[in-house]
Amino acid sequence: MRYLISILLLILNAGVFANEGQVHLISSIQQAQSGSEFYIDVQASELPEVYGMHLVIKFDADKLTIVDKNTKDPSLPIEHGNFFDNDRLYVLTNSANTQTGNIEYIVSQVKPAQSASGNGRLARVFFKSKEGAMATKVSIEKVEFGSKNGEKFIYEAGSELSFEFDNTYPVPVEPPADYPFTSVITILGAVLAILLLGLLLKSRGKTNSRSAITG
Repeated sequence: MRYLISILLLILNAGVFANEGQVHLISSIQQAQSGSEFYIDVQASELPEVYGMHLVIKFDADKLTIVDKNTKDPSLPIEHGNFFDNDRLYVLTNSANTQTGNIEYIVSQVKPAQSASGNGRLARVFFKSKEGAMATKVSIEKVEFGSKNGEKFIYEAGSELSFEFDNTYPVPVEPPADYPFTSVITILGAVLAILLLGLLLKSRGKTNSRSAITG
């Protein structure tokens, strides 16, 4: 617990601007049918080893409504990504201010989780356009990371997406399912085992055929 508190305090204190990696917003669509739901992902690219994150997303509360997809706790606006170890993730803050249009998300991994690095989805937010909304923007206001070694990385805010709404635009598609790395390895292992078994049976078949001809 003391280690966790240290990581969280580190995230909230001053740090240095990062010169490695990038954090940005992505979406499957930026022209959506009026009143329909859509999602935005916070994506990490080539991040150094980190252990926790402080993220603030800005949106126009007059034009967008947050859609809660968490069936266990509908009050949580942000859905966890696949970058951190979600089984060992402590959530300090996951809240939205629908008056100011701010979403704040502060998380830290806990032992025995390993540091996370590289690429992945940090978070996901679902929105729905309000009646009369024609265009709006969603942006990152703050994104900072803390490491196991006491370092704090501050990334330049300002990643922004623009959206337009109209009844003639298509309804956005549902986001793709996430497949954990361990599941991918398991599937690949099973496929490889089946291929090796097939080659073995084929090889035995040829051997039996030769033996029959020789006999």
